[in-house]
Amino acid sequence: MYGTFEYSKLCIRAPLALLFLLWRAVRLGRLTFLTTPAGNPYTDGGIGNRFRKWCDAAGLDHLSTHGVRKGVGAVTAELGATGHQIMVLLGHATPTQAATYTRSANRREMGTGIADAMNAKVSHLHPDAKKWDKKTG
Repeated sequence: MYGTFEYSKLCIRAPLALLFLLWRAVRLGRLTFLTTPAGNPYTDGGIGNRFRKWCDAAGLDHLSTHGVRKGVGAVTAELGATGHQIMVLLGHATPTQAATYTRSANRREMGTGIADAMNAKVSHLHPDAKKWDKKTG
């Protein structure tokens, strides 16, 4: 079962068990969920370094915090997320930041759409048109 947790500008949809933990942390004044082994919040550079170690340990040495975040933005845009949905998901402050992902996804979608439309419109003009498709080019 899923539920929604809202606090200030944060809105999370997650399993109820996780929501209970978030609610309890907020009630106790513990708004930092990832902490150092000493229990302190990570600095911006510190969380990046820790993420790097986690990725290396998992055999994912090609990943970075920025790369994962950028990937989430790109994938959600390609799945049809709006700029405002991406803003909420990635914590962007302005629509301009999220528009980077939606513009790129829209461009790919429109390019594919126009190529398909052109193929349908002119394929009858060439005798071998039936042999041409997306797979064989």
